[in-house]
Parts: sequence; C-alpha cells; structure tokens
Amino acid sequence: MLNIFRKNNKATNEDIIDRPNPSKEFLQNRYQAMVHVNNNFKKFAGMAGNELEDFHWIKFDLTSPSFEDFTFAYRNQIFSVVVEKATRTDKGQFAFGNSQRIKTLLQVCKDNNLVPCIYPIIKKEGIPYYLGTWNLIHAATGKFADPTDLGSDEPIEVSDWEFNNWAIQIVMNSIKEQGFQLLSYCDMPGIAPQIWFDNAEGKHCWIEVLPITPGNKPTFSKECFPPHVLEHDGYVAEVSFAASETDRVSKIYRAKGADINFDGIKQIHVAR
Repeated sequence: MLNIFRKNNKATNEDIIDRPNPSKEFLQNRYQAMVHVNNNFKKFAGMAGNELEDFHWIKFDLTSPSFEDFTFAYRNQIFSVVVEKATRTDKGQFAFGNSQRIKTLLQVCKDNNLVPCIYPIIKKEGIPYYLGTWNLIHAATGKFADPTDLGSDEPIEVSDWEFNNWAIQIVMNSIKEQGFQLLSYCDMPGIAPQIWFDNAEGKHCWIEVLPITPGNKPTFSKECFPPHVLEHDGYVAEVSFAASETDRVSKIYRAKGADINFDGIKQIHVAR
C-alpha cells in the first residue's frame, strides 16, 4: 500500500512510497540472522544472572520502508538491527553495500535511545562465518556489540518510536479482532498513514495512529495527505499512555508497563 514521508505536516506526490518486494537472498539472510539471535536468547538465558524474559523480541515483522530489519531487547536496552552483506576492504575492514541504510539506522536510533547494530552476512566457501558470539557490530563505533554487556537495569524512558510501535500493535490487534483484514503497517518515523486494512466491504482503508503520551498530544490533519491516499476511506486511532498508578511518576519507563486507553478507530475521511 501507499505510504508517504511527512515532514512538518506536509507531503507531496513525490513523497509517495510503495513497498518493494525483498529478494529471496535477503529474506534467507534475515531469517538466518534472527534464528542465530534467538538461539543466543536461549543460550544466555540459562546462565547466571539471566532469565529468558530478559531477552525478548520488540519487532520481528518485516516492514517497508524501515530503518531496521528486526529489533530485540535485553533488559532495558533495545537493539535495532540491519542485515547487510559484508565485504572486506584492502585494509581488512568490513564494508557494507548500503551506506544510506546505515545512516538512517544511526539517526533513528540516536533519536530514540536505541542501540544501532549491523548483522553482517559473511560466508567462507558458502558457510556462514560469525564475528563473535552474537555477530553484531555497533553501527556507531564499529566494535562488536554484545547485548549481555550493554544491557542494563537502569531506568530508561520509553522513546517516541517505541510508543508509536506500541500503539500500532494495539490498533492492529483491535482491527483483527473485528474481523478486518490487515494489509500492511509501518512504524518508520515520519511515515504516514501507518496502517492499511480492508473494511467489511473489502475496500482498502488507512489509519493514522496517534500515540498520546505524558505532555505530548500529537495533532493531525488529513490535508497533509496527497490525493492518492485520499482516494480511500481514512480513520484515526488515538492511543493514550500514562504511567501506572503504582509507580506514581509522570514518566514511562521501559519494562515498567503503563496504563493504556484506546477507544477504537474513528472515521475522519470518506473517499469520493
């Protein structure tokens, strides 16, 4: 489905993004990476000081456009990962083909207090070769990234991207429970609308998801969408988050939970 990059609440037809089909090779590499990471969850969960719940997936769906290919957490640190084929330079360093993807990863992770990681695909004579136990490279430092070293129990506030992803998941679960067919979703910052689905009549519809957090209530106007999007019925979904009453704080921290309010989607646009 169509999505647009929106900056300063404005968009043009040139901003329209459609979803490319990933290559078979990329899908295989991504699957290999996720299986490897998940096996490490189980391996390290059995070691002293770690529990299985310390490791968990934040996002394993493949969406496009996106700044990451999958995201997981260890304790209160969140690791966003891109899977990239690696080649060696003349100096023996690793180089990756898509520098723009790395640049986007670094920026979004910086803005949202996420750990930017690269999972390099390296093969010797057709056999996967791993760099260290996790095969993760910190995209900012170029050093090996070990989640068990970087993980923390220190209080870390939930970021805008996390709230957005959280709200999208809540809305998607709701429309599935109502029997509607989910077509696609996107949690990339600056992309709208985030969800497309088929209504009871089988018509394509979009949803703009608005996470409302302490001190921040986003505004929305359908006028920011180009005609291609407005050819379809549109809805808005407000999902509000508040710190749990037991915490007695205004900020919301990772792994602490939150009080959530969602009253369903509300139609704001009827296509003509």
